[in-house]
Amino acid sequence: MVGNNLNLQEKLAELARLREEFLQLFNKYEDISKENFALFNRYNLLFGEKYYERYLLFCEAERLRRKIELYQFFINRGEEIDKGYVETVLDAEFRELEERLEVLLEENQAAREFEKLPFLTQEETRDLERIYLKIAERIHPDLTPDFDERKKELWIKTLNAYKLNDLETLKECEAQLDKCLEGKPRRPDYEKLDEEIEAFKAKNSLLRERNRKLMQSFPYNHKNLLDDPEWIKDKLKELDRDIELFRRSLELLRGRLQEIDPSYEKEIC
Repeated sequence: MVGNNLNLQEKLAELARLREEFLQLFNKYEDISKENFALFNRYNLLFGEKYYERYLLFCEAERLRRKIELYQFFINRGEEIDKGYVETVLDAEFRELEERLEVLLEENQAAREFEKLPFLTQEETRDLERIYLKIAERIHPDLTPDFDERKKELWIKTLNAYKLNDLETLKECEAQLDKCLEGKPRRPDYEKLDEEIEAFKAKNSLLRERNRKLMQSFPYNHKNLLDDPEWIKDKLKELDRDIELFRRSLELLRGRLQEIDPSYEKEIC
């Protein structure tokens, strides 16, 4: 009997250790994600406008190139160019490029809005971390079997506030926490301890791998570069060169289209 109790205590201790490790790994994941969010916006503040301009010119050039192909199709058949049909085809074929262009514009606008967010003091940052960890420990979906709709709403609100350094909203979440946890505390299911232990081992392994990949991918892998003035200068020059090349290409295509259709006016397509 003593041996069984000891074995049970060991399993409970192992489960507690794994749950704590999970919380630490998840907190690291959120910290990396949060930093990535800041890095991505910082990257867009530096380069976003030029990326948008480059992609806009690319879209215009590709659309003109395709328009020339379609015009040539009518000419080769000895038919009058159906400009309405051509525009319908182009609108359909270039819808995805236009949507991507809209995304780039939205990202640039979001970066400018992010820049306006207030900076937290060291004390406020510590407070932010404390409240976030307190809430995560008590209602994280992987740590809370009875994760109901009320907890879900509070958890999403907490994540968003933490991501945006919104200390006031996070304090509101903290104030709502006790009410969200009303009811009898859950007793451990001793019959499923082995199953829970294995589940947390798998979750922790997955989180470790996810954190590793995040740190090796964009924008985290540009973290040091964004503090390098020379790299920033070179990147801006690279984008300027691309923009100039697209402008030249666009002018050539406009000239070619005007040869085919003298009524064509040099305007953005």
